[in-house]
Amino acid sequence: MRRIMIGFIALLFLNKGFTQSPLDSLKNLLNHTASDSGRITLMLGLSSEYAALNFDSAYYYANKALLISQKTGNRKGIIRSLGAIAARIRITNIVKSVQLELRALKLAEEEKDNTIIAPIKEYLSSIYRIDLADTITAEKFAREAVLLFTQLKDTVSLIRSYTMVAGALTSSFGNLDSADFYLNKAEEFSKKNNNYFLGLIYLYKASVSEKKQNKAKAIQQLHFVLQMSLRYTWHTAAYNRLAQLYQEKERIDSVIYFSRQALLLSLQSKEYKSVIRSCETISNSYKSLYKDSALYYANLASTFKDTLAAINQRTAFTTFLELDENQRNYELSQLKAKNKEQTRLIIIGSAVLMMAIILFFFIKNNRKHKRMNLVLQEQKLEISNSLKILQSTQAQLIQSEKMASLGELTAGIAHEIQNPLNFVINFSEVSQELIDEMKVELNKGNYTDAEQIAADVKDNLNKIHHHGKRADAIVKGMLQHSRTSSGKKEPTDINALCDEYLRLAYHGLRAKDKSFNAKFETKLDPQVGVLDIVPQDIGRVLLNLINNAFYATDERKKKGEANYEPIVTIETKKLKDMVSISVKDNGMGIPEVIKEKIFQPFFTTKPTGQGTGLGLSLSYDIVKVHGGELKVETKEGEGTKFVVSLKIVNE
Repeated sequence: MRRIMIGFIALLFLNKGFTQSPLDSLKNLLNHTASDSGRITLMLGLSSEYAALNFDSAYYYANKALLISQKTGNRKGIIRSLGAIAARIRITNIVKSVQLELRALKLAEEEKDNTIIAPIKEYLSSIYRIDLADTITAEKFAREAVLLFTQLKDTVSLIRSYTMVAGALTSSFGNLDSADFYLNKAEEFSKKNNNYFLGLIYLYKASVSEKKQNKAKAIQQLHFVLQMSLRYTWHTAAYNRLAQLYQEKERIDSVIYFSRQALLLSLQSKEYKSVIRSCETISNSYKSLYKDSALYYANLASTFKDTLAAINQRTAFTTFLELDENQRNYELSQLKAKNKEQTRLIIIGSAVLMMAIILFFFIKNNRKHKRMNLVLQEQKLEISNSLKILQSTQAQLIQSEKMASLGELTAGIAHEIQNPLNFVINFSEVSQELIDEMKVELNKGNYTDAEQIAADVKDNLNKIHHHGKRADAIVKGMLQHSRTSSGKKEPTDINALCDEYLRLAYHGLRAKDKSFNAKFETKLDPQVGVLDIVPQDIGRVLLNLINNAFYATDERKKKGEANYEPIVTIETKKLKDMVSISVKDNGMGIPEVIKEKIFQPFFTTKPTGQGTGLGLSLSYDIVKVHGGELKVETKEGEGTKFVVSLKIVNE
């Protein structure tokens, strides 16, 4: 069974990737910080970082911060340290956690510092509602926190407190309309402050909808949580609730899917209670379908129950340690006075006991492993089939995106070719009229006028020839762009490519929507010259970026802002060993919360049916293949600038 857990955790890391931890930075700062207040702050930061990684380390730094605060008489440090310790031991010793938090509240009220009192009351509201099921006390603390954060004008904290009040009202089957009122207030403030808490707010909204027996609306709100939430814990809660709601509807496939998503996130955040819950839900769903799979997840839930019990048993002893420094010194002196022989025997006995426990679990897990081998093979086959389906779907979507880009390009070229054709038709008609006039003048003997008319006809023929060549060039360009890219690089005039695709994108949009209109301009550096690139591929990148820019300005224009003039600018620059191509717009800009997601495959902010979410992802890959970079600079409400940087390798 241990191998099963290791496999799940390995899969989790493959999905998650690796990010640099701030632990080393905090430890380095701690080693170079001399002031007591600074060391207290850094230790509390380390305690917070270790909270989901290592209980002993998290508790150690919180307790050490408390000792330094007591030694130096730093009352605010004592309050903050007590709160940190209370948070660390909340799972293993809720009674002690509440005692420490109430002690911190008393000290904070003596200090008369609302900036400390308010978050303590907010945290107590969470403890009384979730851990003690005392919704009356929870609602009291939450309402008091709302008043204090309102006085402090702390909008972000006020949003959390509104959700706390709503949670207490919902948990007690109280006034659900009042709960809706507080959640709507929280949503209003959240939308004005970067939407970070919308996921949490809609979790509570979904609970209210369930209590009102409107489960369809609850499902819709939970899906919104998955779309907007930035925290794994909120995602996990949403996945678990969706699994339960679909279980009531007897939609087994949906139950299994959402439970698996909750399982992966629970493993990642080490929420073992949620892991157990997800495994049991999946096991129950599989009972009527695949008994081996049901057994597999049931055993996995049992294993995590044993793990959680072992963690609680180990950490429970820590919570009973005396927090007073004098008492700690007394216990230390007692330990030193013990007989060395007795200590040696305890160590030997502990080692023997540990070896026996390890041997027991090794034998137990080895037997389970033999029984689960067939189940694992089935799971491997299932994952392999799912991967093949996903790859096939992805290939179809990529092809659809390419065809959409080609359609936009063709529409632009069709509109562009109409201009020289109109010139050819108009000048040919005028030339026919001039020839008729020339015949009349010749019959009259007015050779001077006839010669002037002949000169006009020749000038018209030159114009017809010029515009005919222009139409020919456009047709050749259309044929070139309709071909599949060979992937072969060729010398390409970058400025000409940018100017061409800017015009094609504009006329393509005009061809689809006659009401569309925007100003565009170019700032092309003549020093850029020629680069070895795949012109069709870089053209796709430019077309996608320019179309997105025009779309952004059009969306802002539709909002009816006074004195707003949409404009898209394409600029080229030659740097030391790079050429940069920037596409800038003055549209709505990209919200900070989704900025990091825009290059992810299938992510789009456009309405359903208007975008596949592959344009920027494909553009990013194309630029990377060319050895370049694609970056975005944006400010919400002011505009966005995409910069393509290509290395100069042909000089």
